[in-house]
Amino acid sequence: MKYLFVLTILLSAQKECSQKPEIPLADATSQFWSGGAAATRGTYYKMYLLLKDPSQYEFDSLWVDEKRLPVSLIKPRTPNDTAMVMANDVQGILNPMKQGEMSNSVPSEFPIKVDATGVLGYFHEGKRGYLPIPKWRILKSVTYQ
Repeated sequence: MKYLFVLTILLSAQKECSQKPEIPLADATSQFWSGGAAATRGTYYKMYLLLKDPSQYEFDSLWVDEKRLPVSLIKPRTPNDTAMVMANDVQGILNPMKQGEMSNSVPSEFPIKVDATGVLGYFHEGKRGYLPIPKWRILKSVTYQ
């Protein structure tokens, strides 16, 4: 009986580990930017998600580079489009805080233990969820005049 119990636990644990993520990630990009105002720079983070109904999700945070950034959802125009979640890690003169601190971020480690370069936090049907971002596709830098 004891062996049957252990076998049941092992099989159920394997099932949970092999499940696909709830949100399919189509792409994740990062893009360094500078300019606009003197000594201002930052990084745009964009996550493209394959969601049939993004209104069922509430995205709130992106953990990246030991920071927690607020995010915004850009809803798709048609049902076949991807939804985009975006974060902007602003640094520089527009930052009213002390030099080296981020005005739009909170220093923070990943909320879950995962081997990823970022973690997107969300709520779905009242439950907290996390989407690991395995790696960022780095885009060419942008310089604003």
